[in-house]
Amino acid sequence: MDLNIKEIGSIHKQQFFTYALVIFIVSSILLRIIINYGLKGVQERLLAWGKAIILIVNVYLALLIGFVGVWNNQTHINASDYAYLNFMGPIMLIIWIGGLIYFAIKK
Repeated sequence: MDLNIKEIGSIHKQQFFTYALVIFIVSSILLRIIINYGLKGVQERLLAWGKAIILIVNVYLALLIGFVGVWNNQTHINASDYAYLNFMGPIMLIIWIGGLIYFAIKK
């Protein structure tokens, strides 16, 4: 079965899974490297706050992959019912930034 997305053409499910897996791994490794070098010598709680972005990005990518799955469902599930999956990542990012503001005020 192929996943048909107009902008990029048709991708087989196995290719889509492989590409998604590569995106997960590469984004996690890059974020981990950036955080480890960018947040050297900071407090433990700020380091934990920084590392939370890896979780947020991976959860958001998983939600987007879930949305693509709904979008290409053979039973024709209404994709607009799952449009909130696209907004969960930015909402989580806003909450993550709010955590930094909380740590700055609490300090």
